[in-house]
Amino acid sequence: MKNRLKAILAIGVISTGLLAGSTAVVSAEQSTAAEAPSQESDKESAVELKTIGKEEKDCFQVKLKNATGKDLKAISIMSTAEKEFPENMLEEKDIFVKDEERMLFYTAPEITPEEDVRKYDVELTFEDDSKAVLHTFPFGDTEEAEIRLEEKVAYIVFESTSLKKEIITKETETSLAQEAAAPAETAPAESSSYTDSSSDYGYDYGYDYSYDYSYSISTDYGSGGGGTEQCLTDGLLG
Repeated sequence: MKNRLKAILAIGVISTGLLAGSTAVVSAEQSTAAEAPSQESDKESAVELKTIGKEEKDCFQVKLKNATGKDLKAISIMSTAEKEFPENMLEEKDIFVKDEERMLFYTAPEITPEEDVRKYDVELTFEDDSKAVLHTFPFGDTEEAEIRLEEKVAYIVFESTSLKKEIITKETETSLAQEAAAPAETAPAESSSYTDSSSDYGYDYGYDYSYDYSYSISTDYGSGGGGTEQCLTDGLLG
């Protein structure tokens, strides 16, 4: 009788263990199944993001959000190696609508011997044909940037990978816009060609940080990108 009771108890323990194991396997499978759609959704979201420019081996990559409240019909990027803004990077009839996010791919021209520093300005053209310029865009120091517009002044908000903090360029862009609007009493009017604005982004406009967004000609890039897609051989000045 005692042996039979022990056998029954042993069978019960084994059955309970098997049931618990089966439950654990089912739970793990359900958890994996629940995570799969989420992962697929993230992949689909990344694939569906429209692009500006063409992705190439030597390029910068930045995710842009148009938070200006207006649609953009043209985007052009000019480096210090160029005399004027090149052609529109958006395809014909392609509109970068407000609140939309896109991936920007930009391949910069080769560095010229005349360049001491490398900087990039971004010209925006809205659907009403008004224009604005983002000065010294921080290529290589951010993975994402949000374009905003207030009182006809465009600026960006981004997370600096080198400073590890959020940067808002509104104050500097406002100061530059005021300087551009002031009567040119000391200098004759010039064409739209590029002018040396090497002091524009010394951030001497009451800015909350003292970081010069100049780009060094040095090929010593180091690892200061903080994961940013940096494809060019010119690094940020420390």
